[in-house]
Amino acid sequence: MSRAIDRPPGGDRAAGPEGPAAPPVRVAEPFTAVVFGATGDLTARKLVPALFRLSRGGYFVAPFAVVGVGRRDKDDARFRAELGDAVRTLAAVEGGADWDRFAGSVFYHRADFTAADGYAALARRLGEIESGRGKLGNRLYY
Repeated sequence: MSRAIDRPPGGDRAAGPEGPAAPPVRVAEPFTAVVFGATGDLTARKLVPALFRLSRGGYFVAPFAVVGVGRRDKDDARFRAELGDAVRTLAAVEGGADWDRFAGSVFYHRADFTAADGYAALARRLGEIESGRGKLGNRLYY
């Protein structure tokens, strides 16, 4: 579900080409986006830069979470650092303090879904993340 807000796209930034007569922007309810194959090229080049731009533009209501799922052995901090580097170099997006705020909502979960407990472990991890962020409730699986 989303709600309309009475401001131009881009939050406090200047209105886009649609000008001041643009319709209200729809802002997402708090959510968790679960990204499978999160260590891949598509995530670094397209998906995370797009999510970051939406967040920076004011289209996401805090709290939200982006949970990358992959087979590679890494933790949240390493995943955030690698994505930050990719956003700056591959997507040519400068982040600064905006990236730091966004990265605080990014998590990583290592899983092998050929093993029987892979999905159960992911469910537990999502529960931990969401309970620490106010029980987000809405999930998007990608």
